[in-house]
Amino acid sequence: MMGGEKWCGAQAGMMAVLHTWGQNLSHHPHLHCVVPAGGLSFDGNRWKATKKRSVLVDVIELSTLFQKTFLRLLRETWELEGIPFRGAASKYEDIAEWRSLFESVQKPWVVYAKAPSAGAKQTLAYLSRYTHSVAISEHRILELGADKVKIQYKDYADEGTDGLPKKKELELNYMDFIKKFVKHILPSGFQKIRYYGIWAASNRKTKLAKCQQLLEHVPLQLTMKAIKAIVKQKLGIDPTVCSYCNSSNIVTEIVAATPIVLRIPHSRSRQKATSRAPPKSRLAGLGKWIEVRA
Repeated sequence: MMGGEKWCGAQAGMMAVLHTWGQNLSHHPHLHCVVPAGGLSFDGNRWKATKKRSVLVDVIELSTLFQKTFLRLLRETWELEGIPFRGAASKYEDIAEWRSLFESVQKPWVVYAKAPSAGAKQTLAYLSRYTHSVAISEHRILELGADKVKIQYKDYADEGTDGLPKKKELELNYMDFIKKFVKHILPSGFQKIRYYGIWAASNRKTKLAKCQQLLEHVPLQLTMKAIKAIVKQKLGIDPTVCSYCNSSNIVTEIVAATPIVLRIPHSRSRQKATSRAPPKSRLAGLGKWIEVRA
């Protein structure tokens, strides 16, 4: 849609961050997507902003396009690869049930969209805190009992008079807590953050660099000074001060990653050429030498 002249007429980009959990550790897979309000012209010489300042694209058109694309890809996956239906969904192994499901979802879909409530910078700051987080942070674990754990969560379906979600408590036995938590551990090598369009890895040194030049944006250089400031801001630790004697006469330097050589079995080192995951190996036995980075 961003490529059409109606909305932008340019090469767009997007960053998508996968989250799999809700506040109460429920299985709630969803994507947080960041899309710039513009793109690089197709001739590669101009930055083109979106035609409308109030919206990125029309939500009704987006709903229709998303529905068609999703159902097309779902049907193609079912026809070409097959879908392993399990549990309550196992009934869709029957072709009649599968057709009935497709007929039931032909009514118009709804894609909900709204402007960031606190602004673009605040939204990015919020998202940055969760890009490499786990399903629950320690401060939300209120109590550890003999056989149960009590956690705090926000109920977004129940708002208070201030318009904010109410904070509630949930008590789980340890086994249920572990079952809920491990559902959110992603497979080895799975890319949690993905970049598309002008933000894709293959375009960073060309199209993205051109956009930064056109917008007169100077990318942040990770100098030692900047790294120290980030560590102090995010972790509350001043890397220039000794934690033991409080002396500020500390020499800090960036140390390059050290290559580590591991010996792994042949059977464990073989991977498909299309796989981007690290080798699933055991650190024992004779086999092929590989090099990894620490």
